[in-house]
Amino acid sequence: MLVIDLQHILSSGRYARYSNWAGDSPEYAAWLYQCNVLLSERKYTSLHILEIVLRNRIDEVLSRHFSNEWYNDFTLIKDYRQKENIIKAKEILNKTKRDFNKGHMIAELTLGFWTSFFNKSYENLWQQYLHDIARTADGKKMERKFFSSRLDRIRSLRNRIAHHEPILHLDLHAIHHDTLTLIHAMSPAAHAWTMQHSTFIPALHDHGYSLVGGVA
Repeated sequence: MLVIDLQHILSSGRYARYSNWAGDSPEYAAWLYQCNVLLSERKYTSLHILEIVLRNRIDEVLSRHFSNEWYNDFTLIKDYRQKENIIKAKEILNKTKRDFNKGHMIAELTLGFWTSFFNKSYENLWQQYLHDIARTADGKKMERKFFSSRLDRIRSLRNRIAHHEPILHLDLHAIHHDTLTLIHAMSPAAHAWTMQHSTFIPALHDHGYSLVGGVA
């Protein structure tokens, strides 16, 4: 009954992805879908911590070098999409919060807003100030590209999870490693907490990801 219901619950296009991976086996397709839902759930812990730490560290550095409300300085914000995000965030907060504060503002800005600080247009800002958000294991400052290349893959995975899309075809081991690497670079304490509470890797192993990960 569960297999039959699955085909009716999902759209034909969404179910077809799992069916193709499963070689048209309804039982295997249902198992793959279950794996996808579970792994998406388990990945949330590290994604949650990464986003929180990333925005807080950027805010700390920019507040220290510019002003406490640096997001109001549109000479500092270069990307027009970031500026639109700030305007939209203020509109939302004005409607939902009687007296919104900086914490509300920081939380309302999207992950895309924060990752935009790692684009080429911010190279000078990175060299001057933003490198302070993280350090390598031996204490050296990190390059912008080290962050940007990893954040692109992490954000893509995060968006797929948020929109309930398949993730089994991705290199989840590598993306999870990137996530932990960036968390550690910004906050060893946050990394230790994540390692203690995340159950993503055990879930990969328990659900046979060494086999599932070969789908395409």
